[in-house]
Amino acid sequence: MRIKDKISLALLVIAITSCSNSRPGSRIDKMVRAYARKPEDSLKLEAALFLKEQLNQQCSERSFFYNEETGKTVAVNLDTVNGDTGLLDLLLNRKLSVHHERLPDREIMSDTLLATHIDAYGFYIKTWPWNRKADKQTLLNYLLAYKVYDEEPQGWRTYFFREEQDFLKKVLASYRLNLGRYDKNPMTIASQLMSMAGNWYTYDDASTGGMAFEMMKCQRKGDCYLGAHIGVYVLRSFGIPAALDYVPIWGSKNGGHVEVAALDSNGKISAIPGHELAHAAKVFRMSFIPVNLWRDSIKPLMGRDTFLLSNVVHDHSLDVTAVHTNAADIEVILPEKTDKKIAYICVYNYGKWQPVYWGRIADSNRACFRQMGKDVLYYAALPDKDGFRLTGSPFLLDTSGRKIMFIPDKKKATGMTLSKLNTGSGSWVKKGRSYVLYCMNSTGSWQRLSDLACIRDSILTVENMPSKGLYRLVEKGGKGQLERPFGYHANKQIWW
Repeated sequence: MRIKDKISLALLVIAITSCSNSRPGSRIDKMVRAYARKPEDSLKLEAALFLKEQLNQQCSERSFFYNEETGKTVAVNLDTVNGDTGLLDLLLNRKLSVHHERLPDREIMSDTLLATHIDAYGFYIKTWPWNRKADKQTLLNYLLAYKVYDEEPQGWRTYFFREEQDFLKKVLASYRLNLGRYDKNPMTIASQLMSMAGNWYTYDDASTGGMAFEMMKCQRKGDCYLGAHIGVYVLRSFGIPAALDYVPIWGSKNGGHVEVAALDSNGKISAIPGHELAHAAKVFRMSFIPVNLWRDSIKPLMGRDTFLLSNVVHDHSLDVTAVHTNAADIEVILPEKTDKKIAYICVYNYGKWQPVYWGRIADSNRACFRQMGKDVLYYAALPDKDGFRLTGSPFLLDTSGRKIMFIPDKKKATGMTLSKLNTGSGSWVKKGRSYVLYCMNSTGSWQRLSDLACIRDSILTVENMPSKGLYRLVEKGGKGQLERPFGYHANKQIWW
């Protein structure tokens, strides 16, 4: 079969299965029986059996439009709505609001949408050589998967398959004719597809939260979370297994981030060049298949305390810190014995310590935290009802994996030339503004060292400060959320 005909046939099959109007509530058992009768449908059978299992244990958040006056739901075709401005006008003019409900996937997924994913899976496995290096778990979890986590399953695969068809034909032709134009390493193609995904939407700092594809397509605007979803959709639609990797809290700077990882030439999901999450305290990967770490391993240990790591509680996160950055295990000896079964490891974020991961406590006073990012400040904590309490002292996990404590040396004073409040481009000290320099003491509290007035942009000089400390420079009158801790060495601020 010619390349053009092969692509056209695949498009036709996916288009037909996507556009017919089958009622929700899949008859997945009938599909399994039908595929089982034909040896040539072995890949479809494999996909159908997997999806049957997942439909019985997965739930999604479904959005619907609700008329506040009539109290009834309203059908809205988002393809007719012009962006977020048009959506806002629609809501106001028709007195609508957007509501959400959580439903089992077996009640949401239609037979036709399931068939779309099943047919595409067979096409990807037969067409692309890189998928033959991946294990079945990877292919099912990151290629066949019909969603990233809990967004409503919708027709993103069909949409992007059509969007990419010209590029798809070029890559397939290169492989079939052995032109060597496209490397058989899927990362080479993934990088090009990520550029296409980036051009599909406009970045906006405002958080979009979780939204389904039809709403994404309507707005085409959002933060890194939306952008990563689009990237995953684009890569999976092309036939490259892809995952959403995320940093809940950097630890080395304020905030978090989301990126896309993809299948590499060795058949493993790895960071795409240019999309690494380096220097993070913790990196997680969203798994379509539930991992049940919270349910099986953590929940039984919590007693009456509330577990604070929501990204772990949903049981779809895998720890992939070592995939993106240098990592090491941390053992912390607690200052006193405790009957708690777990401890938290915290990082500094927006002016306060926040839990980023957990570890088991052994022998009543020894906590171990697995695979933590290096060159990051940490502080251990214990669960305390609905919160936590810090324990011991903060420390740096250096690039060699050693714990470095900060003990200010008041006998050996030092001068400092300070220039910034954090690593951001807008964080330079400014002439005419006043600042306070703090140093962390042995109890883990910020101790006020000096009040400073800046008389020259980007330069703030201070003398006779204790050396070897952990410092923080805060602008007076500000909220104190953006300023980051730093050390001082060789006449430079060293940021953590």
